[in-house]
Amino acid sequence: MGQAVIVTLPLPWARELGIAPGEMTQLRFGHWRGPAQVDYARNPGNSVEVIWNWPDTQERIPIPSRHKPRQVRGVLDLGPVLAVLIGAKAGDAGRRRIPRWAPALFRAGNQKGMPVYVCYADEIDWQHGRVRGGRRWRPGTGVDWQWWPLPDVIYNRVPHRWEEDLAPVRQVKTEAEQRGIAVFNSGFLDKWSTFRILRRVSCLRRFLPRTERMGDSGAIAAWVQAGRAFFAKPVHGSLGEGLVFCEPHPDGWRIGTQQEGRVQRTVVSQERLIHRLTVLSGRRAYLLQEQIELKTYHGRKVDFRVHLQKDRHGCWKMVAAAGKGAHPEALSTHVRFGGKVWPAEEILSHWFAHDSDTWLNRFSDVGCAVARSLERVVGGNFGEMGLDMGICTEGRLWMFEANAKPGHHIFHHPELKGRRTQWAQMVIDYASRWSRSPRGMTE
Repeated sequence: MGQAVIVTLPLPWARELGIAPGEMTQLRFGHWRGPAQVDYARNPGNSVEVIWNWPDTQERIPIPSRHKPRQVRGVLDLGPVLAVLIGAKAGDAGRRRIPRWAPALFRAGNQKGMPVYVCYADEIDWQHGRVRGGRRWRPGTGVDWQWWPLPDVIYNRVPHRWEEDLAPVRQVKTEAEQRGIAVFNSGFLDKWSTFRILRRVSCLRRFLPRTERMGDSGAIAAWVQAGRAFFAKPVHGSLGEGLVFCEPHPDGWRIGTQQEGRVQRTVVSQERLIHRLTVLSGRRAYLLQEQIELKTYHGRKVDFRVHLQKDRHGCWKMVAAAGKGAHPEALSTHVRFGGKVWPAEEILSHWFAHDSDTWLNRFSDVGCAVARSLERVVGGNFGEMGLDMGICTEGRLWMFEANAKPGHHIFHHPELKGRRTQWAQMVIDYASRWSRSPRGMTE
């Protein structure tokens, strides 16, 4: 850690805590604990600032003043700190970026007295106990990248599966476990494991479409010879990439593929389809899933993203639900393939009038049951999940996929932006639950 630490306190707060200017005290800030010199703040207002004098630089970090510092058993506690892991490698300093949703977390942390910064795995200096963290202090200003102390809690938002397997991210998990730093959202789910877990749960089995691991040519031929439309999905895929849709056609079978934001279609014979899928399964793990004929809204087939989070007590809650309408030429409802987002309430009211609340409750009940079932078997510490659900033309509810690191595109809709605020507040509440600080909600 740095060789000298100074904490500045407003005069009334310092007097209330019984600390004189220049006095040395034990300070706790994030995961760090050590000696610090107390000084009185010279600027007006209730502001706290920590000055780190590292061997190579000095950092001045203002602390959200929503909550006063506390003196706990002789230790001046500035409260817990949350780090949001947003990638494995930062690259050049000029290429650092903060996610679009990060400012909502900064604001929620300020309101609840928990500083939040974003960081990359390769910019955590484990030897010296510090992190190159970025945050925007005020709306409309740039992002400040400073050396922060190690956090109490890490919220894992590494966006890609391949990044999750890189050495810097693996080191974060190992070091955090050894140091007692909690990590939540620690990995991804794969589609096949998810399905195998859920089909063993009797109360959930009826919501799952027929799904099988794509195997040899004989198993694939059985699906083709059944003569019904189906999807081939990458087991470890996301964002609709690599999706294949197969449907009967007068001249054989029509195949649709999605890759790099583009959709391509072609007609092939039954034998050619079996061959292509067999070759595909040899290159990458796939599963086969029956097509469910979804209800439509404004001429688009619709499924629903149900966003679930844990509250401060660790209980699953539905925070938002949005309908995603597929572009007429697309194979899926993803926005990057031309999908459109509406609030779930708007679509359900159009379809079911006064029963729309009943359907929202069903989304919530089934979604929370799915999350609890997956967490119980998979293990790990999940803080949120995104489920893709749908209602077919016959009025049945279906559950297609579960995502451990759901995207935030549904919160971009003007009528759902308020839900992003709720999402951010619940992230802070859940992080506080895992904080070892006395200010944390576990006590």
